[in-house]
Amino acid sequence: MLFLSKDTQVRIDAKLQLENSLIQEGFTILGYRIVPVNSSVLGERSSQTEPWMEQVFVSHPSVTGQELERLLYIARKRVEDKLSYDSLYVASLSPKTIVYKGMLKSSAIVQYYKDRSEER
Repeated sequence: MLFLSKDTQVRIDAKLQLENSLIQEGFTILGYRIVPVNSSVLGERSSQTEPWMEQVFVSHPSVTGQELERLLYIARKRVEDKLSYDSLYVASLSPKTIVYKGMLKSSAIVQYYKDRSEER
């Protein structure tokens, strides 16, 4: 889960830096998915700072398990050291866990993240 700037050029630059970092660790970028949200549940302050959210999907040709987690962590830390949280905040970059977070009440998470409220 990536929190990105709403400024298009800043967002593109941050994603390119993340991609470069992932590629350095041998990952292939499969694509991105814009995270569907319901911004109407946000308060005034939260809506002013709401980020653009996307998920990135990657694959690695040869590693799995803890080694995969380790390489994702290295790629993440490399890009976080270069960028400010205003341009890119990595909430999660894990093959196992998706982190849903935000400046809102915990009871509003399900309403805000449409993925969490859809029946399966």
